[in-house]
Amino acid sequence: MAVELFIRQDPATLPSSDELTSQNAERLALLKSTGFESVEKWEAKGEPQLYTASTLYPELTGSLEKVWRSFLPTVYRERYSYRYDAPPTQALQAIQTAEQLGCFSRIEIWTPEGNSFFGLVARTCKVMQHKLAELSSKIDPMAVGVVTDQRGVDHYFQIVRWGEALQSLTQIKRHVQKVNWMARLLFVVLPFLLGVIAVAGYINSIQQNGYGPTIGYTCLYGFVAAAVGLVGCMLYVAFADWRDYR
Repeated sequence: MAVELFIRQDPATLPSSDELTSQNAERLALLKSTGFESVEKWEAKGEPQLYTASTLYPELTGSLEKVWRSFLPTVYRERYSYRYDAPPTQALQAIQTAEQLGCFSRIEIWTPEGNSFFGLVARTCKVMQHKLAELSSKIDPMAVGVVTDQRGVDHYFQIVRWGEALQSLTQIKRHVQKVNWMARLLFVVLPFLLGVIAVAGYINSIQQNGYGPTIGYTCLYGFVAAAVGLVGCMLYVAFADWRDYR
């Protein structure tokens, strides 16, 4: 089983928690002495734990966090309930190392349970929750460290992920885009079909009342309006995907 470690240093050479705290204090003092007081105050609010985590692990922010949350939508905050798979020894050692650093408020496991199109529908409609494991792509769970700062804001850091064949970030983005396209188009196609049914019913009503000559114009206007709406929705979907995952 393949394992990807996100830690930026060899665990054997990691500084102690006290050393990291000392480094953080030195940085804050240097920021203040060089005139970066606003930055110093902002970093001081983040606490030493946030400084330690950001020094050693990559943080998930912005569109990157959106991608990973869509790809790994099921979150285990308590590991005693984790049953998705059996993490390999190297991944367990990486989680243990992260815990020993003492910088994380908690460590979560994110899994792909429910990351397929049908899984997205199940999560959105809150049905078939017990079937999420079957409605997903069997790939690449990830351990994520969480630091809660003094403002109550959670910061997420990648610790380790594992799987039979770890997908690249490009492949993951494509998977997320495909699922989002299918989901968004579903909400486009359904109103379109309902509109066609409504137009058909209206035409039938006109025919029964003897207004035959207007039927052709009604069909034409209805079709043009539906086509314009469908194209507009598809362009919106394309723009939204480009904006979120570019």
